[in-house]
Amino acid sequence: MIASLGFIVFAFIVGTALVLVIAAAVRAGAAEGGDGVIKSIYVYLVLFATLMMIIGGSVSAFMAVADILVPTPYYQTFE
Repeated sequence: MIASLGFIVFAFIVGTALVLVIAAAVRAGAAEGGDGVIKSIYVYLVLFATLMMIIGGSVSAFMAVADILVPTPYYQTFE
């Protein structure tokens, strides 16, 4: 329950930050023309998503290798 609450808080903070960044960029872009600002926001969001996928994949691959090298012990009892 606590882990899901932490995830909800994290998602809320990230979502709020994302909305604030987009709102500030749109406000600044309205004075400058807007196309370049929206394009740069899109590029940065794609780069951020790619970075998160790379980090997640690296952690997953490391955990898989660790499980292969040092598997969890299996205990069998005859009781």
